[in-house]
Amino acid sequence: MPNPNKLDNALSSLLESIHKKLVRVLTMSDNYYETLGVQKNASQKEITAAFRKLARKYHPDVNPDNSEAEEKFKEINEAHSVLSDPEKRNQYDTFGNSRNNFQTGDFFGGNPFGNVNFSGGNFQNSDFFSSMFGGQTQQPQHSPVSHEKELDVKVTLEEAFHGAKRVVNIDGKRLQISIPPGVNQGSRVHIKLNTNTIKDLYLNISMEESLRYSRKGNDLYVDIDIPLLDAVLGGEIEITDLQGITHTLEIPQQTANNTSFRLAGKGIPPLSKNDMTGDLIAVMRVVIPSDLSSEELELFEQLNQIRNKVN
Repeated sequence: MPNPNKLDNALSSLLESIHKKLVRVLTMSDNYYETLGVQKNASQKEITAAFRKLARKYHPDVNPDNSEAEEKFKEINEAHSVLSDPEKRNQYDTFGNSRNNFQTGDFFGGNPFGNVNFSGGNFQNSDFFSSMFGGQTQQPQHSPVSHEKELDVKVTLEEAFHGAKRVVNIDGKRLQISIPPGVNQGSRVHIKLNTNTIKDLYLNISMEESLRYSRKGNDLYVDIDIPLLDAVLGGEIEITDLQGITHTLEIPQQTANNTSFRLAGKGIPPLSKNDMTGDLIAVMRVVIPSDLSSEELELFEQLNQIRNKVN
């Protein structure tokens, strides 16, 4: 005959296990919102923003060998996987609200499941029931959402023109990624990956300053020094674009300081179909000679006298 004490202990353990699981189910209606730190009426945009902020903070790559951060990251993922899906979120909200009338003590005494309707669609098809009771529902447990990772990347102007390569370490693997031509300060490049933990990689682009060029949108500006006599009498200058092609510009007589010459289509290429290829704009900087001889100064004095007579 079975030992009554052992039966009592086994029954007590079973009831305690049921109690813990169902208490967790009862309190889950608010937990996902609290996990992400948003209100119940939060928009999808607010939920996504909160998830990304927390994911960056608790991601295993940022917190190696930190079990607490890893557990927190799992909780964040679980919360986002439900609240980011309108249908799942609706089921979650409905499920939580429909069980607010249960009290913890209802699970002890009488039917331990009280008025829970195991045949009801919302409960039986819920991911929460599946996770609490070992997947004994008709619906398979959903996989975790795709993980995201963000990296800050600096690029030179030349790399923004031609495109660039970078090597990153993901899941212990060295991967080569491509930065497309046309990126600018603040560009956010999305790269699809297929690693164990990272599915979506985002590159936050910042630009290194160029010693030669300045940039406005996709237009490039370059200062060209021209001698005073070329500005007055006319001449030719050569300018090389970022493709390495040399262009000869005709400088007309009496070219004023800061006069601009535009080379169409020689600027930064477009990053997206909504952009346009920029132009290369050469800005003339007239250089006044600093080592004039006495004879040259005399000639300038004569020029000054002639102009005074004209005026």
